[in-house]
Amino acid sequence: MDLYSARPALQRFLGSGLSRDTLALVYGRRRIGHPTLLSTLATDRGGFCWEDALQRLLALGAENSTPVILDEFGYVLESEPGLDSIIATLHGPSRRRERGGARLVLCSSAMAMMRKLTDGQAPLRGRAALGVVMQPLDYRAAAQLMAPIADLMLATRVFAVVGGVVSYATDMVDDDLPRDLDDFPRWVAERVLSPAATLHHEATTLLAEDPTLAAANQTLHHSILGVLANGAVTAGAISNRLRKPVSNLDPALKRLAAAGFVVRHKDPIRGKPPVYALADPFLQFIMPCLSRLRRCSVSAIRETHGNVAWPTSSTRMYVAPCLKNRSAHGSIALPT
Repeated sequence: MDLYSARPALQRFLGSGLSRDTLALVYGRRRIGHPTLLSTLATDRGGFCWEDALQRLLALGAENSTPVILDEFGYVLESEPGLDSIIATLHGPSRRRERGGARLVLCSSAMAMMRKLTDGQAPLRGRAALGVVMQPLDYRAAAQLMAPIADLMLATRVFAVVGGVVSYATDMVDDDLPRDLDDFPRWVAERVLSPAATLHHEATTLLAEDPTLAAANQTLHHSILGVLANGAVTAGAISNRLRKPVSNLDPALKRLAAAGFVVRHKDPIRGKPPVYALADPFLQFIMPCLSRLRRCSVSAIRETHGNVAWPTSSTRMYVAPCLKNRSAHGSIALPT
């Protein structure tokens, strides 16, 4: 579900007329917008988010359906490892006969951790009435965010860079989108590739903020994403590029897939080895760009009073190959 399709599902859950406490899970990668959506829904219905005390949960729902949001639940669970067991007890069979209207929603960007909450023998298995996995917007919905862009060719290029992540087209570029095709290289240089740009560091930030990835070999994760972005799409090809045996790469590939950064496509007809791809258009764009920028000479960057300015010739030198790479290995065919 994306931001727009998740809203009605959550509204139905929060407005449920059941006379007992219920639980929902909402998770997706960072910047998707689920915390903002949940905070808005909670405020509209007189609820609150996780900063408030947990013991008030059931009391708030004594009279009517009241949403209670625990955002970034992964961090909360790290500080209080037994919290999921407490929540399971509050929503266990022994409490079903007690009247209550609290609508507890656990929200997090750590997708692998959230999936484990209800796996196997986990305390919350069988307790959740709803599980919403938030996804980036598709190109049709993303077009609403790019309303100032009337040029279809320009909108296609912008989507190929930032994908359907709300923050990438708004807050993280200071609401600065390219005015026309001639302005596109300037926008990519200043808002995406410049070391002063927030998006320049986003790939590193995303991996570091996921608990299941941060605790493992981050260098290996970055390397896998880099070779995937540059066309190595099978385990064997990744192994050859990184000069590591497939057996050493398999756990890392599984972690990246569970965290929502990589997708694994099986071939049910021909039985060929599965093909891997980056699940995020932004990562598909930024990873090969960063590898090129790391190899560029210092003379390619002009520094003025601590601010990095990218000459037009250098900008086109690095942006063009990245866009070509994005169209070749991604899902968007870019106009030439």
